[in-house]
Amino acid sequence: MERISINEAISSGEWFQCDNVKDFSDNAFTMKLKLLSIREVQLEEIGDIDRVDNSIPLRNGRLLILSMELINFSKVQQYSYMPSFALIDQDNFEFDALIDGYLTHYSELAKRYNLYLQLMPKLKYKVDFLFMVPVEDTQYFIGAKFGTIKRI
Repeated sequence: MERISINEAISSGEWFQCDNVKDFSDNAFTMKLKLLSIREVQLEEIGDIDRVDNSIPLRNGRLLILSMELINFSKVQQYSYMPSFALIDQDNFEFDALIDGYLTHYSELAKRYNLYLQLMPKLKYKVDFLFMVPVEDTQYFIGAKFGTIKRI
């Protein structure tokens, strides 16, 4: 899987193109994206953490939020919760964006960030993705799960 350094992409302000040949629903799409920031989420920001799916190890890992601008160049609308991107660490371990009803729709965090959006074609959106990663000092990259990601 191709990967782009998140820290370098944020510093450069470059735009990237992600072409997915297909996702889990067999939809192909093209998106342009610019990474804005990545940071650790503090548990207090979530609200009622007991409502988060207990299979997500909130107290044993780090919850990261990756913010980006996205432009959907597909012919039809797409959804930001689709597992299109993976967070990849320097050892090539892949982490998918979290999908949890409370966390991404109803939590205090969800009220402040754009964790679930319908992406209409040709429009620019600010979108945020959550990732659960181990507590370790590592460099992170972004990659396309079902296609390619490249500088444009």
